[in-house]
Amino acid sequence: MPVVYRQDGFNVQMWPNDHPPPHVHVIRAAGVAVINVDTLTIRRNEGMDRRNLSRALDIVVDLQEFLLAKWKELHG
Repeated sequence: MPVVYRQDGFNVQMWPNDHPPPHVHVIRAAGVAVINVDTLTIRRNEGMDRRNLSRALDIVVDLQEFLLAKWKELHG
């Protein structure tokens, strides 16, 4: 899965052939959060503590325009 953005140990990844709605997988250490980019909601959390989950959501909020453009580029 391609990393589309890195910050402070967080890797924001997007699969090129993934299903809608637009979302990213944010990975830090052993935790993974799946966040919908259009609605800015956390769809799934696997092992990410509350502080890192909040930071992951902040990153996606800050990058929303970029991530939606990247989704459109990868998925049409």
